Amino acid sequence: MLRELTEDVLETIKSAARKATGYKRRQFQAEMALKYCQGSPRRTERVFGWGRDAVNTGLNELRTGIRCHDNFTARGRHKTEEEHPEITKQIHSFVEPATQADPKFQTPFAYTRMTAKAVQQQLEAMAQPGEDGTPPPIPSERSVYRILNRLTVTAEEFIRRFLQHVLPSGFQKVRHFGFAHARQRIDREWLKMLVTVTLNFVYVLLVAAKPLPVAHPPTCPDCGAEMTYIGFLPAPVARLDSS
Repeated sequence: MLRELTEDVLETIKSAARKATGYKRRQFQAEMALKYCQGSPRRTERVFGWGRDAVNTGLNELRTGIRCHDNFTARGRHKTEEEHPEITKQIHSFVEPATQADPKFQTPFAYTRMTAKAVQQQLEAMAQPGEDGTPPPIPSERSVYRILNRLTVTAEEFIRRFLQHVLPSGFQKVRHFGFAHARQRIDREWLKMLVTVTLNFVYVLLVAAKPLPVAHPPTCPDCGAEMTYIGFLPAPVARLDSS
């Protein structure tokens, strides 16, 4: 049966297998193994390049009619919160006093002023070896950074922080904007003068001008008394000898 497979047919079968996933791919591989490779997983691996374990699983599924469920969630590397929840709780206890909720309360994420490096140093300082003497796992600075980015507050804490901004009944919130904002650097006295002049009122300056400095005559370098100006002697003009 192997002589009937040309290069074009092999490429077509491989392309069809790549487009399927999960049990559908295993079922297709098992059908091709029965049709062209006499149901041998090793021969199927040699001809088509598929893993013989997957082909063997597909043959068993096709023979028994029982489908194996794929455990996709167990693949790859899991988050630190899932592998070591105790470390996550310890990190939350470190940064909880220095966290704040979203100012607009649009997301449950919390923001902290602590850096990932500082949190990692605290974890290393408080790390205690286990019963067998092995040190506890310390996440890297990058892992701590990702944990801090996923940091959230509980529903009760979110509601508590939100209710702190809700005024009692009968009160009205006042927001300062424009020149009255705290970050504005405009001189308030200058604004008062402009308003007064615009309304044709008399504006009195409360700040007096600085006095001008008084010029003192030069003093004698010998006795220290003030010198009196008598006259000016021009400097002698140098003459060139033209002879």
